[in-house]
Amino acid sequence: MHTPKWSRFSASQVVGTALAAAGALGLLGCGSDDAESGTPRDSSPMASAYAALEAGDYAAVSGLIERLDAAFEQNPAQGRIAFYAGTMRLWRATGAPRSLEEVLVDVPAAIDNLEQARALRPNDAHVNAFLGIAQVSLGVGLGDAQRIATGRQVLADGVRFYPPYVNGVRTQAFMTLSVEHEYFPEALDAMYATLADCGFEHEPGDDFTIAYPSRAPQPTCSNAGVVDHVWEGIFLIYGDLFVKRGDARRARQLYETAKASPTFDAWPFGVELEERIANADARAALYVDEDRTNDPPMWMQGHNLCVGCHASKH
Repeated sequence: MHTPKWSRFSASQVVGTALAAAGALGLLGCGSDDAESGTPRDSSPMASAYAALEAGDYAAVSGLIERLDAAFEQNPAQGRIAFYAGTMRLWRATGAPRSLEEVLVDVPAAIDNLEQARALRPNDAHVNAFLGIAQVSLGVGLGDAQRIATGRQVLADGVRFYPPYVNGVRTQAFMTLSVEHEYFPEALDAMYATLADCGFEHEPGDDFTIAYPSRAPQPTCSNAGVVDHVWEGIFLIYGDLFVKRGDARRARQLYETAKASPTFDAWPFGVELEERIANADARAALYVDEDRTNDPPMWMQGHNLCVGCHASKH
């Protein structure tokens, strides 16, 4: 890491890239709870890390990183440990206000962890998704087109390992780009691909009338998997994408879709969702004017991102 390269950017810019890179935390473990790709079910530091995420226990993160680093040093062939170390570093960079110096330690180190994990687990959808979005988001913050392109390719290569999950992360990665960026439209393409992967009947350009599934084809497509509120979190994020595109009407439809979850009342962020519904027109107008400095923050740029799907009132 060469600090002078980063010094051209403000703390808010760099923290913003970390927030976006942690977007996939909203979907962590949605694939399954088996030993290959999902939530660990033992007393390992990985299990403790996931439990902290479910509880929104940000104060535990630094200690967990130390435990994960020590575990990986003892077990350098275990890519899942490196993966969790990387995700916890991203959460530490995003879960509370951080200084520029602290972010400069965590974000590159998280990418190093994820690259180690991918070398050991090249076919792991979660690893590919996290590494890809981290590279795209870091590239956005640094103005590094090559890094953005590298992350885009990692994500593209990872889709085949778990399409609805990785396409969901691709949506989050590309919506961090400016609306003028050549890859920004891929956020919309990836969102529609996720809907198709989940079996939701919807044609691009139509209004959104998506019902909560009685039986989802894959755990990522509803709250029936290991993540309590992935439905609410992901449709809030999709609504933000349409606000950024200046389409407040469809944004409200997506926000309202989040409320279709049968466990919506147990989700801690209902107030924030209602505020988005009420202010969708005003927020969309700020995105489509010529002043880029007044664009309202997306959910992916807030400190609750990583617990937006995991945390529950119960």
